[in-house]
Amino acid sequence: MKNNMLNKLKAGYEEMEIQPSAGLWDSLDQKLDEKTEIKPKASFQWWKYAAVVLLFISIGTISYFNYKKNFDFNKVNHIAKKKRKKRFLTHILKSMTNRTVQLPK
Repeated sequence: MKNNMLNKLKAGYEEMEIQPSAGLWDSLDQKLDEKTEIKPKASFQWWKYAAVVLLFISIGTISYFNYKKNFDFNKVNHIAKKKRKKRFLTHILKSMTNRTVQLPK
């Protein structure tokens, strides 16, 4: 019984034929004749911004390490010690004389 039903369904599918609508070919011809404008995709717009950010980070990193390598820490320490010494001497002189004293630079 199952085989009989399956054979009928199979025969029905084999006999079935799909007919396209009458205006199908005409509408396809019209669409082929139309010129469509190709719009540029905006999907890669963010690449510009990423490139600028990467450029700034690279320049900053390079300049930071070059500045650190060429920086003279001994000179800065010497200047800081000189200023501390000057402040200390000014404080001592103020406390001894109770008036404002200007030291030469």
